[in-house]
Amino acid sequence: MGFGQRGLSDEIKETAIRFRRLHRLRIPDALIAASATIHGAVLLTNDDQLHKVSELICRRLELTAPAHGLEKTIAANVTGILSE
Repeated sequence: MGFGQRGLSDEIKETAIRFRRLHRLRIPDALIAASATIHGAVLLTNDDQLHKVSELICRRLELTAPAHGLEKTIAANVTGILSE
C-alpha cells in the first residue's frame, strides 16, 4: 500500500458536502472523511467527531511512548492497526 496525492473528484466534493451537512463537520474534516470513504481507506484519527461518521472507517491511534523513539512507536502502531 502506498501513499499518494489524489485530486478532488465530484464524488468526493458531493460526499464532503453531505458529511458537512449531516455531521456538522468543518470543511477540512469533511474533505478528509469523504476522501477516505470514497477510496475505501482507513482513517487514523483520535477525533471523536469523525468516529461518529458511520460511513467512515476510523481507527484510533494511541501514542503511549515518550518522545524518544516516537517515530518507531508510531510506525509500529500504524502497522498493527492496518493489519487488523
